[in-house]
Amino acid sequence: MEYFKHGVFYQGDVRELIDTLPNQSVGLILTDPPYGLGFGPYDNPEIFYSIESELHRVATANAWLVFYWSIRKLAEPMIRLKYFHFCWQLIVTHHSSFTKSLIGDRRYLSVLIFAKGKPKVYRRGPDIIQSFELPQVEGEINNPLFKPTGATLQLIARFSTDGITILDPFAGLGTIPFVAEFVGRPWIACEIDKEWFDVACGFIKQGKIVPTLASIQSRLKAEQLRLEM
Repeated sequence: MEYFKHGVFYQGDVRELIDTLPNQSVGLILTDPPYGLGFGPYDNPEIFYSIESELHRVATANAWLVFYWSIRKLAEPMIRLKYFHFCWQLIVTHHSSFTKSLIGDRRYLSVLIFAKGKPKVYRRGPDIIQSFELPQVEGEINNPLFKPTGATLQLIARFSTDGITILDPFAGLGTIPFVAEFVGRPWIACEIDKEWFDVACGFIKQGKIVPTLASIQSRLKAEQLRLEM
């Protein structure tokens, strides 16, 4: 566990952490959960669905559940999630293609918006969000665990305000807690992988993100090659 000025970062299984959080203590759940595409040892979406009742318990009476999600499994959360209700989809666009799809080059990320009760939108805007990186990002982080900091900043601004606690139960390389710390929102994050946790904590401590992920990139490349075989 690591403590920061505005938040606390847990290393371990979120299914154990979530039990320790108080009722109605989180106003925004913002995360990048496992999609179930066979990408790495922790890519199991059943964990996400299994903690939904606990996420609902720790969420305030009017709270948002906002998460990046795979286009290949777009409808699944709308069927599987039972406690939060679906509201909308946001599109995060990239200036150039960054992955291949079945029909061409993909230039966007999907963000699904669910809610408990009737939470407030604090900053309205179009449902197309431009992807960019904050000045604190030095160089390109070519890693699927890393989500664009500029898009994450816009999500935090839309769905939270000062004093609202943000929970990220699947923190990965720490994009969401990094941005929450940057803007001074109270936050709680959890990551099961010790190596990813250490890298994410280093980013937050330094106040900048640098492309020094050689060991993690090697692991992910090896896993991707295995999937392509």
